[in-house]
Amino acid sequence: MIKPSTQQRDKLFSLYGEPETFDDLAYLLMGVINNNLPNNELIGFSWVMEQNKISTTGEWDRCPLNYNLSKVSNYPIFHDGFYGRVWFNTLNDVPFGKRQIYLGDSMSSACVYTTSLGSGTHNGPWVVEHNGKNLYGGNFFFFIQDFPKLEEHFRAEMVLLKLKGSSNNVIHNFFWEMP
Repeated sequence: MIKPSTQQRDKLFSLYGEPETFDDLAYLLMGVINNNLPNNELIGFSWVMEQNKISTTGEWDRCPLNYNLSKVSNYPIFHDGFYGRVWFNTLNDVPFGKRQIYLGDSMSSACVYTTSLGSGTHNGPWVVEHNGKNLYGGNFFFFIQDFPKLEEHFRAEMVLLKLKGSSNNVIHNFFWEMP
C-alpha cells in the first residue's frame, strides 16, 4: 500500500480537480487508474460504500494524511471515513502480479486504500461471463478528512440528515461502464 504525501494528493487534485462529491472521487480514481493501465483499458468501475469509523492502530497506513501518530498513546483511535467494496472491469487481462500495482496502488496514490484485489465479481455488478471482459474486486477505505471539499459536502449532508431526523449512515453506490 502506498501512502501518498499531501503534495502528491494535491498534484492529483490539480490534474483531475479536487472532488466535492463521492461521484467526483470515483471519476478521479477512474482517471488515475486508467492512466496507469497499459492501453487505457478501464471499461467499468463500480463501488458500494458506507460511512464508517476507520480505526487507527498506530500504523502509518491506517491514519489520515498529516496525522501525527507520535502524539498518540492510546489505540485504536477512530476517524470518520468510508469502507466498501470496489469492482473493476478491464478490456484486457491484468496479470496477477500487476493487479495491485495498476489498480490498488493507483487508488492508494489518491488516498483511497485497497486490500488485496482478486479476480471475479465477488457480488459485484457484472457477471463473470460479461462479454469476455476481465473483472477484479476488493475492499477499500478512505478517511474523509483527506478530501477537504468532499468533507465539507459530507458534513453538510450529515446536518441535513439530522434535521430530517435520520440517524442512518451515509451509503453511496457508484456504477460506470464504457458505452
